Order: sequence, then C-alpha cells, then structure tokens
Amino acid sequence: MAVIHYRLVLCAFVTLSLLTYRYKYKYYLYNPTWYWYQYIRVSKYQHDRAPVSEVSFVNVPAVDAEILSKFPRDARRDAADATRRIKRCRSTLNNSEFLGRGAEVFRYLHIPKTGGANIEKFLQLKHQTHRRLALQKVKDGTNLLLTIRHPVERLQSLYYFIKAGNSQTPFRRRQSYFCANETGKATNTECIPKQSFFEFAMSEIEPDPFENVMLQTTPRLIPEVSEGVGSVANFQTKWLLALGRPETLRQVQERLLNFTLVGDTSNLHEFKYMLARVWYGDSDAKARRRTCNSTAVVNKTPHVSIGSDLSEEQYRLVAERNSADIRLYYWILDQMAAQRACFGLDDSPLSCTN
Repeated sequence: MAVIHYRLVLCAFVTLSLLTYRYKYKYYLYNPTWYWYQYIRVSKYQHDRAPVSEVSFVNVPAVDAEILSKFPRDARRDAADATRRIKRCRSTLNNSEFLGRGAEVFRYLHIPKTGGANIEKFLQLKHQTHRRLALQKVKDGTNLLLTIRHPVERLQSLYYFIKAGNSQTPFRRRQSYFCANETGKATNTECIPKQSFFEFAMSEIEPDPFENVMLQTTPRLIPEVSEGVGSVANFQTKWLLALGRPETLRQVQERLLNFTLVGDTSNLHEFKYMLARVWYGDSDAKARRRTCNSTAVVNKTPHVSIGSDLSEEQYRLVAERNSADIRLYYWILDQMAAQRACFGLDDSPLSCTN
C-alpha cells in the first residue's frame, strides 16, 4: 500500500512539474518568432517572461523588413534578451538606493541626433559629450542610459542640422565643408548644400569630420572638400564598439543589456516617463505629470519627410549601407517593449489627457 501511495505521489509530482514547465516556458514551445520588428503587443508578463500575443508590421518600412530578413533572429536568444531586460528593469525599480538619486548613480550617454538635447533638458543636465562610449570615462557601477534613432531618420536630421547651422558652436567650420561658397549662416544667407541628402548619406569621399572625430582616438580635421562631405555608415553601432579589437553586433547588444534603460526617439515620451521613475524616483502619477509638462522637442530643425527626400530605391540603398544600425534599432525597439511591460505601460502612446 505504501508503494502505491509513493507511486501516486511521484506521478502527481512529475505531472505538476511538466504542467508548470509548459506554462512557464510556453512561449519557447509555441512561439517560433519572438519580438519581430517594431510594434509588439504584449498580453502579459509572468515569471519574468513575455509571451507574444500579436505581431504588427505597421510603420515598419518594407525595405527594413527585407534587410532584417537577411539576418534571421534567434527566437530563444531574443526571449532571453527580453527576460534580462525585464529583470534589469525590475531590479532598478526595487532598489531604493538608486531611485531618485539622479546623476549620482545614473549617467545618460548622448549619441548625436538621437533626441539627446531633449533628454538632457528633462534630466536638468549640461550638454553631454558626443565622444564614443569607449573614449569616455565611466565609473564602475554607474547605471547607464541611452537612446538611439532609426539610422535614416538620424542621417536626415544631421543633414538639416548642419544646413541650418543652429545650436552648434563650430558652425562656420562645419558649414565650410557642407555649404556652397558664400552661403550659410556666416554670410547671413541660407546654406545651399553641395550635395543632396541622398548624396550626403551615400558619399564615401569623407565623412562629416565632426562626427568622424567623435569616433577617433586622435581628432582629425580634413581640408575643405569641393564635392562636399559625406556621412559615417552605421555611426551608432560604431559609437558603441570597443576600441582595439573587432566586435560583432551581438557583442554590442550584450553590452547594452547591462544598461539600466535603453530607448529610441520614436518612443521618447514613454522613455522620459521611465527616466522620471528612476532618475527622480517619481511615483507613476508624478512621472506622468513631469513627462507631460516637459518640452516636446528641443533644438528641432525643420525638414521635409524622408519620402520627399528619397525615392524608394534611394531609401533602400541608404538603409542597406546602414544595415547594422537598422538591426540595432529594431532590437532596441524589442528592448523598449520589454521595458514598457516592466513599467506597466501598454504599447499605445503615453496619454497626457486629464
């Protein structure tokens, strides 16, 4: 009789274990894809896991999807990345030693043209250096914060930023590379670029010297180039690479998994809410008020839509030239989706209505 009871208990234990495993890890078993592309709708998060309920391809350019399809995603690794992001986020929210201490324990890293001026104003910071991560002195234990941007949008923003010549001390030198003779802010006339946006985004004559300096250990300026200067391909990925040794995109992603928060400019409002929770230690209600009362855009440079600057084929060429940044950008969107769930936000824009 005792043997029968023992077998029944053992059978019940094994059955319960299998059911628990199936429930806890069901996204591994039944979801062959994980966090694809941009707007991921998450139904709920349990056991530090995020089962995907629906995948939406809204606002994801077909060209971007084509580029991403050339680099198949590892569903298990993406799931593990989301899990690590959630754990990192929750450990920060539950650590009273960090919350509300601002620049004492947190540091915002400013990649140029990724909404950094907006974030700096929100956090009441002075202008942060643009030099690449490997050239900055970061204390051990510092909680790092970062935003990136879709690479084609970032390049367009850079192009019109240089053209306008505003909010930049070395505008004379920069526009001397970029603008036609006798045009530009120094002559009180509108800058006439030597190149179209497409030519600027594709040019390999010389990258913008000021962005190039941000990536180099030894600053280097170039003589004036009559044809105009170009852009640095995959600038954001290169900005995050280590010095002195080759690294893969995956190694960059591993580095970012140790950051406290990562965001993107398309979700800047929600990212500022998250910053308010950790930087200022705000409650949910106070963080929403602070976010909604903040300046929407800082140093905005007017420009046309990407569709007005580039044809579909031109967009394809620019995106392919920046394929590493494209892949990094959509991976960051996955991380942002995990952070949304950690902070109790759904995938809709943060509402500021009373």
